[in-house]
Amino acid sequence: MKKILVNIIFVFAVATIVGCVYAPPMKVTVSDLVDMPSLYRNKKVEISGYVVRNEYSGDRFVNWQLIIEENGKRIYCYENGYNTTVIAKCVHLAEEAKVNNEKIIVTGQLREGGYRDVTSDDTILELKTFEYNDHKIDTDYERDKWLHPAHDTYDLHSYGH
Repeated sequence: MKKILVNIIFVFAVATIVGCVYAPPMKVTVSDLVDMPSLYRNKKVEISGYVVRNEYSGDRFVNWQLIIEENGKRIYCYENGYNTTVIAKCVHLAEEAKVNNEKIIVTGQLREGGYRDVTSDDTILELKTFEYNDHKIDTDYERDKWLHPAHDTYDLHSYGH
């Protein structure tokens, strides 16, 4: 009986951990993030809004800075890394959305307090996906170069071939 109970608890613990890791992002507003950032700290969130600032810098290691606004509230978003092709595509689409005054959708993890001092309120969104029109892009890597057909399994052996 004790062994069965331990197994049941183990299964629930694993299911909870897996559910937290692969759970879809919470859909929130920019106002929610700005007004109550501690509720969403280090959580995966999805927001939509208008592009106010869209800057890109770097050569091999690139830094993309994006400010999204909705209803007078703004949040700073960023992505950086060696994924220049992916980030350049996102920058181009964000600029198109800005020019057309159309909303974009982004997902990411909210960072608050002490992670990086880049904004006065110290609340920033580390981007994971960027969506505009029919384009949905994972900002972390180039899917075709790095992944097997199996979901999110890395294929480093065939990279560059």
